[in-house]
Amino acid sequence: GRCGEIALAQFNLLMTMQGQGAITCGQLAERLGVSPPSVSVMADRLVDKGFLVRERSSQDRRKVLLRISDQQSERFRRIEETLLAGFIQLVEAVGRDTAEKWVEVLRQVEQVLTTTPAAPVGREGADSETTP
Repeated sequence: GRCGEIALAQFNLLMTMQGQGAITCGQLAERLGVSPPSVSVMADRLVDKGFLVRERSSQDRRKVLLRISDQQSERFRRIEETLLAGFIQLVEAVGRDTAEKWVEVLRQVEQVLTTTPAAPVGREGADSETTP
């Protein structure tokens, strides 16, 4: 299955929200390092697609909270379990030292990705990168 139905930025938003519970647009914007209006636009699309649910805060009725829909949450949990199982097998296969070096590289990659603003990924860009 291809991830054509959701853009990279939207996927990143969902991954950031995973395990967060309900969160405001402002808090989410802060975590992602983007403006609240752009988070709002992405959230609208994800609500339309059934990935996210909007709800009023029980503490403050003026606040609108976002959370991952239950069905999506379950899907994420299954994906994470599958990835984790695969990762464990991989670590056992390559050995601990190699795995630790790999984690270090991933940390550096993450640092670069979190400090440089992500360019908007269009459909063509996303597809051409995944084709070998």
